[in-house]
Amino acid sequence: MSAAPATRPRRILSGLVAAETLSGFGTQLSFVALPWFALSTTGSPLRMAAVFAAELLPVAFLGLPSAMVAARLGIRTTMRLADAGRAVLIGLIPLLHTLGALNFPLLLALVAGVGAVNAPYLACQRSVLPEVFPEEADVLRANSLVEGGTRLAAFAGPALAGTLIAALGPVAVLWIDAGSYVVSFLLLGVLPRRRGGGAGDGGPGVFAGLRGLTGDPLLARLGGATLLYGFLFPVLIATLPVINRGRFGDDPAILGALYAAWGGGSVAGTVLAYRLATRMPPLRLGGYAAWLAAVPLWALTAPLPAVAVGALLVVSGVCVPVLNTAYISVITLRPPEALRTPVMTALVTGNLLTGAAGYLCAGVLLETGGPAPVFLTAAVAATACALLLTRVTAAFPEPISRPEAGS
Repeated sequence: MSAAPATRPRRILSGLVAAETLSGFGTQLSFVALPWFALSTTGSPLRMAAVFAAELLPVAFLGLPSAMVAARLGIRTTMRLADAGRAVLIGLIPLLHTLGALNFPLLLALVAGVGAVNAPYLACQRSVLPEVFPEEADVLRANSLVEGGTRLAAFAGPALAGTLIAALGPVAVLWIDAGSYVVSFLLLGVLPRRRGGGAGDGGPGVFAGLRGLTGDPLLARLGGATLLYGFLFPVLIATLPVINRGRFGDDPAILGALYAAWGGGSVAGTVLAYRLATRMPPLRLGGYAAWLAAVPLWALTAPLPAVAVGALLVVSGVCVPVLNTAYISVITLRPPEALRTPVMTALVTGNLLTGAAGYLCAGVLLETGGPAPVFLTAAVAATACALLLTRVTAAFPEPISRPEAGS
């Protein structure tokens, strides 16, 4: 009996990391298969783009209110309902297509439903960690493992989706995608049962998470930096195809290698984040990573060969999970328990929206000025972030203790 308390957190973490990795692969399959399905069935690039928009728009309208649902249902129930909902919604697309009952407005509605549950799921997967692990160092390490699952899925998921679509077709891949959420639903059964607030208990309101994020000086600065990074890194990724076309002869092999360099660096960064999580205070760790992420962006403004660009992308990619592990851990631990999920939901909602804005702004800037001005803008902004985070490290003591109950 004495071993149960020690082994249960490990079992919970293993289940959460496995579910997150599998769910992440499912998300990547959707990201590739849904627009491919829309393009192959309608023949319209505009309708394909509408599928992308349909998954993002619900975040703008439902992201913050979804925190109220999570607060009332509890983290475990919210995450499992999200996986069950995504499994049903994704599964309906190939089913209705096979039955000849899928029109384009219905496809958009199903995709929008998938987008509506993404924000609360992403917020809850980090908010659950302080409930499982009593020590700050354990939360840091757990966050690095969850981040590792996310990065692995983001790195390998698109390639896997492309391979499966080529071998099986987009309809079969959507069935596989739906199945991945079913397995994730089962894995999340290991999460602790915690009741959410009742309907009439005066739980957090729609903007409670946003107020909690902006009302704390440390959280406000970290949240602002996180949102800016959420804008900058999509700008960087969106610029790679333009560099490939302008400098490297539009070689698809080189473009694939550049994406692999960024993704491989991110996967390697998760290992580094896990190693450093308990050896360095999180604010200091994040400050160092911020500078290392900014420096390669300055070099990318020069007309470098593909090998050099890839090497710089590896360095920058390594820093991303280290940054996320450090600062998301602090943002997870800092708020009072009742506000952890609302605060994280507000941050995830903002991050998804700024990421979409980053892709859009990159397109506009690349159309008018080419890649060099985009990299210069990104380098200036990333350096400003590093300066801000250095000041944060000097201004706030570590370790970041959790607020006392009732504070």
